Amino acid sequence: MIRCVLGNISAEDTGLVLPHEHIVCREPCSVEMFGDAYYDSAAIQSDAVRWLSDLKAQYGLATFVDCTTPNLGRDLDLLKSVSAAAGVNIVASTGFYYGVEPMLGLLSEDYLAEAMLADIARNPIGVIKSAVEMEEVGEYQIKLLRAAAKVHLQTHLPMIVHSNANNGNGFRAANILLSCGVPATSITIGHLSDTENVDTISRIAELGCYIGLDRLGEKRHPDLIEAVWQRGYGRQMLLSHDELLFSPFCERPIHKKETRYGHIFADIVPELQKRGFSAQDIHLLLHENPTRMLNV
Repeated sequence: MIRCVLGNISAEDTGLVLPHEHIVCREPCSVEMFGDAYYDSAAIQSDAVRWLSDLKAQYGLATFVDCTTPNLGRDLDLLKSVSAAAGVNIVASTGFYYGVEPMLGLLSEDYLAEAMLADIARNPIGVIKSAVEMEEVGEYQIKLLRAAAKVHLQTHLPMIVHSNANNGNGFRAANILLSCGVPATSITIGHLSDTENVDTISRIAELGCYIGLDRLGEKRHPDLIEAVWQRGYGRQMLLSHDELLFSPFCERPIHKKETRYGHIFADIVPELQKRGFSAQDIHLLLHENPTRMLNV
């Protein structure tokens, strides 16, 4: 069974899946300081429902994995409301983003694992999110990875890792998780579409992990997808956008009026079909692979 915010679903019910997205990321201190003035929750909910409803009606989107961790301002109430109104399954995440925060940096590996386990026990969580960013995977990031691995070994929830494809740290993060006993088939190394170096992607694929080509949006991306496919990694590829409707990653937070949530369906799939990808190939990429990843 796959844990979604409104309850468990079976693998047969996932339909087409976007396996790495966000609706809202929030800066926790700003939420505390601004309160309800931080953003217009009703407007964001309305726009999210509109986008997901349209993708469901036009293309058959059925499941949306929201990779927002608690320290990125995860909003479970919003996710539940959007899921109910749009009729789209939403998978929520536990875990920690990569930034070194004063208090988190002091907490022990065991305590961080206990916190994630408590979160999973209390809330409908379907994914464990971890993150590495700098080329050197430092002690803090190793601690977060090891804590997340402990949680996986107890819950068997899938693990999704934010990585920086341009410095190759995803390979190091994957090996840390593998050394902790996490099966490769439970690990997705994300954001690999940020590089054009197929050898970098292949190193991770050879470990047996899923390949997150999940920042799709540029015209070159069909070339990358085809190149990775031709290497024989079709059953490990996950396509998504890493898009978000409300973003704090700028000088002032913005509520986007246009998003990339539909880019794969509207632009990339037709281009792949022109290049000879069959309906079965597309089904593998957009349904079978992400469903298998979620259903570890």
